[in-house]
Amino acid sequence: MRTRTRVMALVTALMLVCGAALAQGFLNNPDAIELAIQSVLYIEVYDDRGRLMATGSGFLAFDGRTVVTNQHVIDGGATIAATDEREKTFAVDKILAYDARRDLAILRLSRDTGLTPLALAEAPVLKRGQPVLAIGSPQGLRNSVSNGIISLVYSRGELPDIQFTAPISSGSSGGALFDENGEVIGVTSESYTDGQNLNLAVSSPHVYDLYAQVLAGQGFQALPSAAPGVTAFFVYTEIYDDALYLDWPDIVEAAQYRIFRAQGADALPETPHATRRYSHLNDRSVTPGMEYTYRVDAVSAAGALVGQSLPVSGTAYLPGATLAPATPQVLVTPSPTPAAKYPIDFGDDGYVGTYRAPSLNPLITHTGGAGVVDGFTLAFYPADAQGNELPLTGTSNAYGLRAFEVLLRPGQSTYPGKIELPVSGPGAARVYVAITRITQTDGTVFDIPEDDWDFYYWEMD
Repeated sequence: MRTRTRVMALVTALMLVCGAALAQGFLNNPDAIELAIQSVLYIEVYDDRGRLMATGSGFLAFDGRTVVTNQHVIDGGATIAATDEREKTFAVDKILAYDARRDLAILRLSRDTGLTPLALAEAPVLKRGQPVLAIGSPQGLRNSVSNGIISLVYSRGELPDIQFTAPISSGSSGGALFDENGEVIGVTSESYTDGQNLNLAVSSPHVYDLYAQVLAGQGFQALPSAAPGVTAFFVYTEIYDDALYLDWPDIVEAAQYRIFRAQGADALPETPHATRRYSHLNDRSVTPGMEYTYRVDAVSAAGALVGQSLPVSGTAYLPGATLAPATPQVLVTPSPTPAAKYPIDFGDDGYVGTYRAPSLNPLITHTGGAGVVDGFTLAFYPADAQGNELPLTGTSNAYGLRAFEVLLRPGQSTYPGKIELPVSGPGAARVYVAITRITQTDGTVFDIPEDDWDFYYWEMD
């Protein structure tokens, strides 16, 4: 008995005319193929608990925000994310139209990608033996390219569909099938696992037919997680030996990210936990073996909510256990226990001031390696009880910097000295501090990139 499997993937199928480079010799022109790849996206679909359900392919069509894919790729998803060749991730905020019978969906991204949409053939000439090229993300291998021929053209109603031999696999669904002119003639959708290169694509006229509903204002459906003006996004978690690492896509309008945390897989994360300027958090304040649920809010400079993640759970590493997630809610395969990236880090203790006289003298610990530290620089800023930054008096900088000359050998800890924070106005409740530069007696210098500054905070009395 013949069996058939869906090919999960969103690849490419549309592009406005891109010029002569794509019009002639596309199948034998690596530069033209590379140009087309830029507009093919890798799709990730999450449920309402932030767990990864499926991956696939998709491509830009009609404009820089509209994506075409298969309906079965996104079916049942609460949050959908699309990542391009530049590793930029965009949230999907609307399903513009979908057709389960034809297995097509047209999506809208939360913002423009700035990329060129693919050229979609409105009335393609389809013949057996005609060479074709497929682009998609089989098994998560992003934007893989394969070639073959059309082996059969068959009809589904009044419009044709395509059987072809260019290899595709699970993850290629939603991908683009190109002809020799560089136009998308089909959306790759299915593959027979018990056959030899028996692959199917929904032809491009079906896409135009569905897009007509969009132009007519029909079929619009907002995703359950999307709210007006708020970008829905996802959070990855990864287990380390003493921490849970969280990472999420940059939200363009965000000035800071507020992280909320609760204990338990089904708990609602409503308690403020940390604030970050950058899209990651290394949470060391976890109990081994305990499961935590997080939510991240993206906030503009004016304090408005511009993005919100779905809740995501992760279990802190329990010594003696294997480094593996306790539940499938951990969205990234855990890495082996890493060595310390830098020779010093913050300890759990610190002397703090009061809201009337904000200050901090944090515990600094030599975390490993044979080098002797002879100096380091700290960046710091005050914040209110909700993590909102407060301006420093006498400077327009977002944070202050303080260098210390301290000799610190492996295994040693020290309190380097009090940092006083001149704050403009009342309300100081927290002090955020990050290590930005480390020097050693052997001449080694660690200049930590600003994107990697890991701010910790202490509460004041």
